[in-house]
Amino acid sequence: LKNLTRPSDDSIAVEAVIDTGLVRRILRLITIGPVTSFVINAVAENPSSDLHTESTYTANGDESRDNFRLPNNPSNWGSNSMHDAALFVILNIASTPGGRKFLRDEDPVNVLKLIADCHTDMEVAISKSKNDPALVPPEESSPETKQHQFQRLKARMALAYVVGSEGNFGQPKAAVSAVTGTAEDSAIIIASFEAHLFIELLANTLHQRGKDGRGGYSASTFAPSGVLYALRCLLTNYMNQSTFATKMGYALNILLLKSVAMLFSDNNPGVDAEAAEHACFSLYLLSNYGFKRPFLPKKYGPTEIVEDATWQESFELNGEAEKLKKSDEPEDTLGEKILSAYLQMDNVTPAGKHAAEQILLRWPHLIFGNAPMKNNIPETDFDLDADVLQRTKDVAVDRTRQGAKPRSDIFSRPILRSRAPKKGNQGAPWGNKAAVRVFPSALLAVDQLSYGSTKVLHMNAIDDIQVANNIANSANGEKTESYNYWWSWEDKANEISKHLQRSRSESSTPSLMNLIKAKTQKKKRNDEEPLSIFGFNCGAAYCIKE
Repeated sequence: LKNLTRPSDDSIAVEAVIDTGLVRRILRLITIGPVTSFVINAVAENPSSDLHTESTYTANGDESRDNFRLPNNPSNWGSNSMHDAALFVILNIASTPGGRKFLRDEDPVNVLKLIADCHTDMEVAISKSKNDPALVPPEESSPETKQHQFQRLKARMALAYVVGSEGNFGQPKAAVSAVTGTAEDSAIIIASFEAHLFIELLANTLHQRGKDGRGGYSASTFAPSGVLYALRCLLTNYMNQSTFATKMGYALNILLLKSVAMLFSDNNPGVDAEAAEHACFSLYLLSNYGFKRPFLPKKYGPTEIVEDATWQESFELNGEAEKLKKSDEPEDTLGEKILSAYLQMDNVTPAGKHAAEQILLRWPHLIFGNAPMKNNIPETDFDLDADVLQRTKDVAVDRTRQGAKPRSDIFSRPILRSRAPKKGNQGAPWGNKAAVRVFPSALLAVDQLSYGSTKVLHMNAIDDIQVANNIANSANGEKTESYNYWWSWEDKANEISKHLQRSRSESSTPSLMNLIKAKTQKKKRNDEEPLSIFGFNCGAAYCIKE
């Protein structure tokens, strides 16, 4: 058990603990909040347990929060306490593939979610004053709150491993027993202060540094690979992507790129090819937000026309990101050299390769500039080691492929997706929620059509931005590839459905397909190709149905 209170790749230790049948008892130790079967059983077996103390918990609405008292409160789980060790054991079991499979069968999500979402007394007071408790800066918290937040951080990491490690974009297909569903997905949604804690944790582990005081840890408590994996699992959730990008994305992006670069450093704290994949894929996901706000500092990207202004001033003066133009003749930048060096490694993983290629394709269109970093992380943590700079100095950047320029409407306009109807069916099923998938934007809708997709098979190299542009064009009614789907902007779906209903009522033809064929009969096309609702080919030559 003690071996599992610290990071370990020892699957034998995990299997041994699982075989003892102790995991359920360990989960009982960390069960808090409403009295559950775990608590009842634990108290019955051990009447002297502190699980039944302070059991005045009520959660029947905001008014009842005056009496917010938690049995087994995480604020009291001090360093090296039994509960602290128990949560570490669950965390490190969850970090291994075999441990995750076992924990999913034990269904620890509710137990861990109670810890991860449990508000401290300070946060409750702030909430009652109608402010957001998630905005409490960790550095301003009381010692008890810091201890509480640390336990929440550990619980969220364990949830990330259990819930967000399979079946998501860029990950292995989900096992039969994998945790799925909206309720479980919500378990990995982080609060704003957690973004600060995760980035601080990544900086500390990359630089083999601990954290002092309540809620602190030693330099060996966490491994960089485990933290990077947790971040990647958390970023499978769109809300988390937005939280990280808007709160601490600039700082996180620098640390993620530095994690990849550590593969070429003599001072590598333990970043291997798998950990570098997690860092690169996380950077790839966050790059979706780098078209409208600074992605990385200027030293990593092309030289900008506005050299002396900060990015906020540039936005205020110019109004849009397009004004931050790059030099006409591309030069091999530091960031491109790091990613190109990573691509040239023999042990680069397929997912890492895809992530690095996509970042390079969109590189000319990302924003590089100065942005404020409100954190307590030493500035030197964001610098690259001298040996990394030396080893990437002469790396050549492959420019044989040019990435597509993104449309302005692919970033923030919600879009609907539905399967193209079978022959004889009429109308777009936008009113049938079961048949429609909603995406926050056309760019995020690309995930299921990109790397590892089971939806389509691309015959040519993937460019995510081009796919997103095609999706937006299709939603606008333009002739383009639609990947065997119907697409509609969410704010236009009702209008399209009403138009289709009028067309059906006014037409004497038996089906919408006949209407479309009548309008397109003069066009030469392959009749075997699927059609969009506007009568255009869906590009079956470029994609294949399931």
